[in-house]
Amino acid sequence: APGEVIVVFEDSADGREASTESALEKIEEEHPVAQHEVLAKSVGVDGEGVLFHVTDDVDTDEAVAELSDLPGVAFAQPNYQYQLFDDGTDPYLDRQYSLDPWDEDFSSGKDVGANVKAAWKMLGGITDPDHAEVTIAVLDTGCQMTHEDLRGTVLADLAYDSVTGLTGAANVKDSHGHGTHVAGIACGEAGNGKGISGSAGNYAKLLPINIFDTDGAFTSDMLKAFRYMDQLMASGSIPKLRVINMSVGRYGELYDSDYALQEKIASMREKGVITICAGGNGDNKDVAYYNNFTFPGDFDECLSVTSLDRQGCNSASSDYGSLKDISAPGENILSTAINEKDDSALADQGYVSMKGTSMAAPLVSGIAALLWADNPELTVDQVVESLKATAHTVNPAKYDRSGLTGSAGAVDAAAAIAYARELTGYTPDIPVIPDDPDDPDDPDDPSDPTDPTDPETPAVEDPIPEIPVDTVPKATTKPTVRVIRTPARVGSTFVVGHTIYKVTKLAGKKSQVTLVKSKAKGNVKLPVSVKWKGITFRVTAIKSKAFQNCKKLKKLTVSSSVKTIGKGAFKGCPKLKTLVLKTDDLKKSSVKGSLKGSKIKTVKLSLGSKKKNRRYARKYRKYFDEANSGRKVKVSY
Repeated sequence: APGEVIVVFEDSADGREASTESALEKIEEEHPVAQHEVLAKSVGVDGEGVLFHVTDDVDTDEAVAELSDLPGVAFAQPNYQYQLFDDGTDPYLDRQYSLDPWDEDFSSGKDVGANVKAAWKMLGGITDPDHAEVTIAVLDTGCQMTHEDLRGTVLADLAYDSVTGLTGAANVKDSHGHGTHVAGIACGEAGNGKGISGSAGNYAKLLPINIFDTDGAFTSDMLKAFRYMDQLMASGSIPKLRVINMSVGRYGELYDSDYALQEKIASMREKGVITICAGGNGDNKDVAYYNNFTFPGDFDECLSVTSLDRQGCNSASSDYGSLKDISAPGENILSTAINEKDDSALADQGYVSMKGTSMAAPLVSGIAALLWADNPELTVDQVVESLKATAHTVNPAKYDRSGLTGSAGAVDAAAAIAYARELTGYTPDIPVIPDDPDDPDDPDDPSDPTDPTDPETPAVEDPIPEIPVDTVPKATTKPTVRVIRTPARVGSTFVVGHTIYKVTKLAGKKSQVTLVKSKAKGNVKLPVSVKWKGITFRVTAIKSKAFQNCKKLKKLTVSSSVKTIGKGAFKGCPKLKTLVLKTDDLKKSSVKGSLKGSKIKTVKLSLGSKKKNRRYARKYRKYFDEANSGRKVKVSY
């Protein structure tokens, strides 16, 4: 709750420097707390937990930081407010594999997704759609706004038909069904006890815009759609427009590129709005096109999305080439449908499965909206970097296109949010929902079971609607193609597993990174090196507070490449009692304060030989006694 801080004290039974009582007195004498309440003995650590009500003129985060550094305090934290986190209330959520975790080595045999449920958890769970502060515009065939899974998120009064120029739910329909399906993938209402959940988790409102007539969609109608969005933004009529989804396209050559549309998309990007597009479905008969230009997706200003199957492999029909940007699940995607008779039993209830890059794009659109919901100050470039830098290597078991595509890999929603936070130094003021390894329904638990007997609804071929170019003049010369790629650079951060690394040196085989933040559990061995963007980096340092509050970390082995361990690196890790060292390259200054606030009692050396262990034992014992504020640390081997 606001203004409340929980402080957990170190156990005073073994002669630690400050007892709970003296620490309490010190806090109340020197710090502006209104009152305190002893919670319980053994609240996750050996010591006692106390709830402090800080005075109104004190910022809670500042109070946490100040109280954390006091002698005798194991750790301090806000008094987080929890709510029921039940993303399983939608009856077809278990069929939405696209929201499930990614499997790095594809060994589990489970379907792999974009790790969206874990991203919701990072934001505090799915939210009330009335609280959404981001808007996703879907330029498509319209939308059935009365659908049970869309009416809670759709901005029905502002819906627009660029063909007729009319607005409102009564004037914007969907006679095709494509737009309704695409809308649900991004903005289907989550947690309402009906149907499916959109990837945005209710953090985004839906603005449906129809750009199609019976002959297709034309540039002129698209330009009217962009003008309408500009007007809404200027008037402040909608929650901040951040994402435009265009699951449409046409094939062409660079010399007949639609410059009028490209300029509108570029203008929106300059205003902080990204356009996310379908990457193309080849001949719609499972034959993909290679380096056939697809517009608008292949514009530099757009994010072009290719499709993956349930196993994380490239879809057979998904186009590929140098201008594609990222990949996402796009096969057997269950979403909202207009209520018309169909072979699918679910279609009568308003749900159907479809496949294609048209389905992959809105999944990414919802994820992009989550990044802005988490941090509204992000730029488009920062969102794109976060999505690309954390993308996983696509499963090469089928349709391996390594080296033939510009796609950064399979999108990971949770990793992208973690990357964006580290990139900007942003810490959200939201409740943290803890992992529960004993709960099979925990969306962040990679062991979350699926039902292999669960029937799938038939997949429907998803052609990208053809967009005839309207009155746009052709270029007289072939323009230069500018492919935007994010290179590795000093200061770049990236995620491997549950750990964030920061590049500190770029020098070929001598490149280095610092371990910035980890969510480690159990017994963990740090790697000597990690690989990112084709570069192998040696892990040479552990940053201050890198493992702070890893409450399930039991044992940590520090690799031989590490030379520095930052101050308070293991603070708030109540189960971490033993630190194993494989490095002989530590200096006194490089471990100063590293054990502050930790529960580490034993440092065990594993330097390759008994002789070497014995030689370093005395030196390291002195280093770590001082690193632990003079408290004795046992050094063994």
